[in-house]
Amino acid sequence: MSTEEPILQVAAKAILVNPDGKVLIMREADESYAEGTNAGKYHAAAGGRINPSETYAEGLKREVAEETGITDFEPLYPVHVGEWWPVIKGQKRHIVAIFTVCKVASSEIRLSEEHDDYRWISPEESDDYDILPAERDAIAAFAKRQ
Repeated sequence: MSTEEPILQVAAKAILVNPDGKVLIMREADESYAEGTNAGKYHAAAGGRINPSETYAEGLKREVAEETGITDFEPLYPVHVGEWWPVIKGQKRHIVAIFTVCKVASSEIRLSEEHDDYRWISPEESDDYDILPAERDAIAAFAKRQ
């Protein structure tokens, strides 16, 4: 493990909400996903780290499309800021994530290799799944605004 200062990165995360008011959760795939650090846990937001040349909106659109196949969605409002300090490939990271509530017209999903299962759940059902802490907090923040 590296003793260097962590690399700071910004992540664009979408709380995807379908027409029924349910949010998308996706289970991280096993070790075959190269940067996975949470195999078997559910993500409550599609998204990831933005590239240095991207705007937040561009990164959000790219990440949602890569992870879910959804290209048509409407960002509504930021709902939560979370942060965590993973070690990825031996390098410490400090990831600051901005969670944005986004409306989708369809519940059809095409998962990438990063995830192996998905569900549309009501915020009240989130305790029934092993959801990452920052993402669980984002769902709670979304539920409070409803």
